[in-house]
Amino acid sequence: MSVKSQVFKYNTSSGSFYGFDFRLKGYRIRKKGFFTEREANLVLESIRASIFLGSYDPAKEKDLEAARNINFNDVFEQWMSVAILRNSTRQNFISLHRKHLKETIGSLKIQSITSKKLNTLMIKQSKNYSGGTLGRVRSLIKCVFKYAEEKGFIKDIPEIKLPKSESASDRTFLPMNKVRILIDWMYTNKSQFFDGSVELVHILSLTGLRVGEALGLKSTDIDIKNKRIKVSRTLYKGIPNPPKNGKILTVPIHPELVPVIEGLLIMAGSEDSNKDGYIFPSPNTGKPMSHNYIYGIIKKAGLKSLGLKSGVTPHTFRRSISQHLIQ
Repeated sequence: MSVKSQVFKYNTSSGSFYGFDFRLKGYRIRKKGFFTEREANLVLESIRASIFLGSYDPAKEKDLEAARNINFNDVFEQWMSVAILRNSTRQNFISLHRKHLKETIGSLKIQSITSKKLNTLMIKQSKNYSGGTLGRVRSLIKCVFKYAEEKGFIKDIPEIKLPKSESASDRTFLPMNKVRILIDWMYTNKSQFFDGSVELVHILSLTGLRVGEALGLKSTDIDIKNKRIKVSRTLYKGIPNPPKNGKILTVPIHPELVPVIEGLLIMAGSEDSNKDGYIFPSPNTGKPMSHNYIYGIIKKAGLKSLGLKSGVTPHTFRRSISQHLIQ
């Protein structure tokens, strides 16, 4: 019987696939799940050759079969079990996988995921998510595929392209006069927010700090005399991590913020429940306020003060201060 006749096609609810079934020198070889007839033939020929040469190893072939059948979710779980990551990065990757990849490409065999499939996924996701989110999703996919390549599950890492988006100058930012309107509205309605949270947003607006960097500030990080803030940690879900890129930063204090920060230091020093020394504790727990709370109050302030239903986030202030300095 010719090799080609040993390859057969079959249909399932997931589509059409190919397989083969043959006997040779005492071995019975049956395999299924190939996407093309050519792929099935190549594997069949390779096995026949190794049998004739006396190098066929059933145990090794079983490992190769497992590698051919492993899906993206399985590779992700394997990689996460051995990857050395900061806690914040690990939690971010778990969230990205759950929201963007688990139900889209997660069940696909890692060997069947092509550049075309990944780029189609990116295009679909771009309709609902920002360029920053897509960039993080791509980074996660590349990490998983790099691990798959190292483990021998795939031969090459597929190329992933991000859909074209607006230029950096077109991204959401607020002119500083609108930032002022938002901050003034929050101070006017201060009773609606946790103690210290309006001051935190004020600091974000004039320093460009990230939320985690601001939440991680302690009294010892503030040098009022020299008008400097030392950024030596960032908080994620209450857990301290080194600052982004692992570098301690020094940020100047805007003159407008001096009395604001002085008040915060007095308040932090009088809070017996604030054992960790953070200057932005939640009144409910004594632990630092959460990212979600800060995102929520900024979104609310953007809506109430400026009529903006979406788009105002802590990162908006980073873009706004950068644009202001450029201008």
